[in-house]
Amino acid sequence: MDEGARAENLIAMQLKAGVDLRNDLGLGDFGLWYMRDKDGREADFLVSRDGRPWIVVEVKKSDTSTAAGFRHMAKALGAPHNFQMVLDQPEVGADPFAAGADPLIVQARSLLRWWKPPVE
Repeated sequence: MDEGARAENLIAMQLKAGVDLRNDLGLGDFGLWYMRDKDGREADFLVSRDGRPWIVVEVKKSDTSTAAGFRHMAKALGAPHNFQMVLDQPEVGADPFAAGADPLIVQARSLLRWWKPPVE
């Protein structure tokens, strides 16, 4: 399996765990989806919240130029959070969820740190 596919699988497992935990905690109705339109444009993942697009995610091992399909899906879906997660980038401490809806390139570990739901 190539490095890009392994990166996508790793992120898929982390997103799925976060979706399941949010559902188990009763924080809403969350789902995890793969998105592709009839023209073949795609985003690796869509996280829905209460039946609406919440987070669009594209996964890259090292590419920091935003993918055209990801940009299209982010705009078309109107999700409040749109991230291209890159594994081979320096980690940052800023909350990526505070950045708004514009597509944001973020280091995967940085985003996953903020992905954990609040647990009291």
